[in-house]
Amino acid sequence: MTLLGILWRSAAWIALTLAVAPGQILELGAALPPVEGESLSGAVVKLPEAARGQVALLVFGFSQDSAKPSRQFAERFEQEIGAAGVAYQLPVIEAAPRLVRGLIRSGMRKETPKEAQGRMIPLVKDEATWRARLGIGKDKEAGVALVLLDRQGQVRFRANGVFSDLLLRQLLEAARKPD
Repeated sequence: MTLLGILWRSAAWIALTLAVAPGQILELGAALPPVEGESLSGAVVKLPEAARGQVALLVFGFSQDSAKPSRQFAERFEQEIGAAGVAYQLPVIEAAPRLVRGLIRSGMRKETPKEAQGRMIPLVKDEATWRARLGIGKDKEAGVALVLLDRQGQVRFRANGVFSDLLLRQLLEAARKPD
């Protein structure tokens, strides 16, 4: 990488960090800032309100490579937790050109079971803010961010990474703790 490239990336990271006001990093015990988007089923979903009363896993995906681990976390979480919880997948597609977003949504719809389409919410704004809130960079390995909410919409668990049984166990332990 050239010196100019390094300087450009450094400046971009500083700008991204400054875009989030102090105290806006998503902390354990904090209320989730509002997230709103149109699900693949066409319904507008507002979180954390839509999940209130259940333990909810939010899986933010920031790259095309995050689709598989996002799906793995969501499916395994719902299998293990059952009716006590719900998983929402939030692929962030803001960087995609507007003309391509429809094709991306169409592809997602084809790959997502009908019963899960209401919980798949592609996000088309605030990518820099969410990356900063979740402490996630631009590298593909850190392309998935997990946020577990308690029944009142408070952050109970937060982690970034790729799918692993260890991370899934930690997530499930946090989900099973009483409020």
